[in-house]
Amino acid sequence: EAEECPFRPVICPVSCGTTVPFNYLSKHLDVDCPRVLVKCELCEAPVCRADINMHTRGVCPLAIVQCELLEEETETQCKHSCERQMLPEHQRICPFRPVHCEFDGCAVVTTARLLPMHLEECDWKPVPCPDCCQPVASRVLANHLEQVCPDHVVCCPFAVHGCHQLHPRRLIEQHLAEACGAHLAQLCGAVARRDAEIERLRAEADQTRSSFERRICHLEEVARLFGDIDG
Repeated sequence: EAEECPFRPVICPVSCGTTVPFNYLSKHLDVDCPRVLVKCELCEAPVCRADINMHTRGVCPLAIVQCELLEEETETQCKHSCERQMLPEHQRICPFRPVHCEFDGCAVVTTARLLPMHLEECDWKPVPCPDCCQPVASRVLANHLEQVCPDHVVCCPFAVHGCHQLHPRRLIEQHLAEACGAHLAQLCGAVARRDAEIERLRAEADQTRSSFERRICHLEEVARLFGDIDG
């Protein structure tokens, strides 16, 4: 009689570890048993009942998911929704996908939709040098003109000594070779002017010293006179 009782305890036949009344076994298997394989409602893949929610949230290729790529500059996320299996294809063209600046030297990473604005403002954007016309990063253009550009017009190194000629940087060596005699004369003139200035300063110093000595003598003489009067 115990073996036929509809309420006799039986162990779940799919080894979920549950013991249920015999007359509840069918419902247990149909509704509750976590180890029974059920079909995903979307992709119809066989999945243990206990894992069906995890399957839908993280695996099912037909589940609808949101892109959610984050744009850090604006703290904005992509709101596009699609089947999970289509997400990689979307993210390859998503306007919120991360992209690197295309200019050499720039390490900025932005999003595809903000890239055009960054490229317009990027310090590493190549611009044509106004003298040699070669592309140069905008942030180093001033240094390029001052130190490198072969066509930038520069002063002769002897300008401080009187040579006022201007030449493209690439022709300066040629100018120095051709104007060697003139530069030597300018150096000699500069040395002569320096020597003359030194002599002038020495004469002024001697004159100042003599004037100072005369004043000292005068003060000493006045002091002696006052001393005689007091005596």
